[in-house]
Amino acid sequence: MDRILLGLVGCYAPMMGLFVARISRGRTIRQVVIGELVYGSLGCWVFFAIWGGYAIHLQTSGGLDVYSILKDSGWSNNVTIVAILKAMPGGKYIFIPVFTVLCSIFLATTLNSAAYTLSSQVTKKLSGDEEPPRWNRTLWGLILGFLALGLLSTGALKAVQLSSIVVALPMIPVLLLMIISLMRWLNEDYGEIVKTPVRALPPADIKPAH
Repeated sequence: MDRILLGLVGCYAPMMGLFVARISRGRTIRQVVIGELVYGSLGCWVFFAIWGGYAIHLQTSGGLDVYSILKDSGWSNNVTIVAILKAMPGGKYIFIPVFTVLCSIFLATTLNSAAYTLSSQVTKKLSGDEEPPRWNRTLWGLILGFLALGLLSTGALKAVQLSSIVVALPMIPVLLLMIISLMRWLNEDYGEIVKTPVRALPPADIKPAH
């Protein structure tokens, strides 16, 4: 599972980098880095701390045998998540519908970002302040949606997860080259600004404006 997640991250990183760059026009590099690494990581940390802590509490208190459910279901995360949600007070009527809605929103935003990035890359002569045509975004959204439905209906999602490891391997050197290229570009454009010290006038040399 860890190798599959690593492969998915390697395949997903270029697209998310292009998407974040497109929607972050006008922001500084510091703001983008803080927003992506600090706030995003903090949100994931809080979620996993609460969710994982509650699952451990159910296991240790005897409220729900999470390990047995995970093992009997063939290590299926979906079955285990539903069982944990049902163990919550009113989970069957409150938390499961809320979780379903949140998953739908997450899927819709992920699909929209992927369609936005793909349509931006295939549109000719698209400047940084222009948006790709809506028909192009809609077309890519439909293609990705039907592709996902086809994978789910045929049960080929497992093969796609395994193939992501193979696809991600050639992307690792590309990502490393992109990091080196970014550092060189920042050094060429802003290196002198960083190296040159800021000289401030002493208070005695500052004259009040008339």
